[in-house]
Amino acid sequence: MRESRAKRLLIVVGLLLGALLCEGAIRVYDAARGRSSHARAFWYWLYEQDAYLGWRGRPNARLVTDLDDIRHNEDGHRDDRSLAGFARLAPGHRLILCVGESSTYGVSAGTNDRTYPASLERALRELTGGDAWHVYNAGMPGYTSHEVLEQLDLQLLRARPEIIVEMNLANDHDFMGRYIDETTDYNHLPIRLAQVSRSPARDLLMRSSLYALLVSRLSLRYGDDLGSRQLDPPYERATARGLKFYQDNLAMTALLARRSGATLMLVDQPIDYTGLPPVEVASYESMREALRQVAAGERLPLLAAQSKLDWTGLRIHQGVHLGANGYERLAKLLAPQILSAAAPRTSN
Repeated sequence: MRESRAKRLLIVVGLLLGALLCEGAIRVYDAARGRSSHARAFWYWLYEQDAYLGWRGRPNARLVTDLDDIRHNEDGHRDDRSLAGFARLAPGHRLILCVGESSTYGVSAGTNDRTYPASLERALRELTGGDAWHVYNAGMPGYTSHEVLEQLDLQLLRARPEIIVEMNLANDHDFMGRYIDETTDYNHLPIRLAQVSRSPARDLLMRSSLYALLVSRLSLRYGDDLGSRQLDPPYERATARGLKFYQDNLAMTALLARRSGATLMLVDQPIDYTGLPPVEVASYESMREALRQVAAGERLPLLAAQSKLDWTGLRIHQGVHLGANGYERLAKLLAPQILSAAAPRTSN
């Protein structure tokens, strides 16, 4: 009996020691690469579940990953200013809200001031020779045109922007357009970040790099997102329903912007097609044609980027993350187009 207990105790002690060794090895590995200790579960520490949006940024969060030093403001956005602060701007200042997904948020930018919205503010001020323009980064990784529509209505329009610049195409294609059909609805799709809800016990467990690593590998499949279910493989191309859903979201966003006195401008999102099979490129291009149709039908400025961006020397991450230099090029490409499409400044 005593031998059996001793064996069980040795097994338990051995497992604990093994777990501690793994924990230490992971932390040393991450520290050597400049990552925060929480980087293994960045999706948990930077984002949180939201009843209406699926997920949103955690207020005042900060985390260092392989690519970025990310800081959120009190609104949970990757901008060093708050939305409330824009309400106190002096008359004559002009506010642009940049909305969209991880390219707007600035994955691979490095720091907040190297994202494309931050670079766009500098480019606009340089072109106009003044500081009237303010550009706010409200991008959120994983968002499609659906979340952006809800985000504007629920959160952002209280800032009373003059212009809304939306860049969404890749996520609508990858996460929505190739999945939804007559039997699969949008709410069947898993949320992309904050797949596990917060709790004090989970906060404690997620401080372990080993636990975070294991949960991160399983979160999309076994998270507590109540809307998700086991999905069929995606279609090769965006479905007819996926294309219509994309167009309807953009059209409703245009209506919401007009009702709020703002001008919606759409960006023809730059996507690196290098190495993609022809059928996937054709599918992206079908989404791009859907974007052009909405812009023409709703009389919205469509800002050229895919066809005009200088890709030379850029290190592209996941096809759409342009890096600090790429985001700066994008901003300088968009700035004159925005100024050309913007309404003339009034005296009052």
